[in-house]
Amino acid sequence: MNVWIGLAVLAAVCLTTAFAAVRRFFVVVRVTGTSMLPAFGPQDRVLVRRGTGTRMRAGAVAVLAEPRDVLSWRLTSPATPALGEVTWVIKRIAAVPGDAVPESVRAAASRADVVPDGMLVVLSDNPEGNDSRRWGFIPASRVLGPVVLRIPVRPAS
Repeated sequence: MNVWIGLAVLAAVCLTTAFAAVRRFFVVVRVTGTSMLPAFGPQDRVLVRRGTGTRMRAGAVAVLAEPRDVLSWRLTSPATPALGEVTWVIKRIAAVPGDAVPESVRAAASRADVVPDGMLVVLSDNPEGNDSRRWGFIPASRVLGPVVLRIPVRPAS
């Protein structure tokens, strides 16, 4: 009997540790807007691998902190925010450091030709969405991480 109790306690500890490890490296985010239509729409849920934006590649979809004050971003590169401190947005990475700045973004990016170190250019799939065409460069430090999986939403019954 003592062996079974020990195994049950060990299993509970292992499950708790595994759950904590998964939460440390992944987070589920619910999409609320239409800026990424048709790829992602309102009420879609995505699994995001937590990590820095410095390892992002063009074409990847990422979750990042929505700019509150675009001018301050141009002056400093703020630290990565905590989950509850900001509004998160989902965007496609259009250009990474060293890439050419897309023509549609140049006016908001101070007419720069190349994306500077530590910055990214992000675009919405829906041309009416807010993105680098309005915000300019986005500090890579503001990226929560890349989207790794769309989580199917069960239809309401």
